[in-house]
Amino acid sequence: MERLTEPTVGSFNYGLKDHKAVPGEFGTYEAFFDYSMAVKRLGAYEDTGLTPERCAELAKAEREGRLVELPCKIGDTVTLEVGHFKRAYIQDTVTQIRTYLFEDNSTGIDVYTTERGARKWGETVFPEDYSPESEV
Repeated sequence: MERLTEPTVGSFNYGLKDHKAVPGEFGTYEAFFDYSMAVKRLGAYEDTGLTPERCAELAKAEREGRLVELPCKIGDTVTLEVGHFKRAYIQDTVTQIRTYLFEDNSTGIDVYTTERGARKWGETVFPEDYSPESEV
């Protein structure tokens, strides 16, 4: 689908392609502001690269509880909690991700890494920049 907007300099970030401004065309500042905000939202939507049909599919899947957002992707570096008696942290690379859906519609995510096998996200696997001090 061809873009209707193009990036601009200024606080609204986008303008309509091929639109030539005419002095006084909006009549009031409020009309100009509403137009500019609508164009800004359209530009941000176009930046996603999604079609309206794909947005509708994703929204339906989310409403139906079929959409899971993964906390990381294959190849990401994550922080692992290791050590049974003394907490220690190492970094490793994600090689596989598995998700689980339970009867109560909660989900579980296991992250597999190069050196340590499967770990539960949020229990012993954390984002790369995780720091145990951030829990306090």
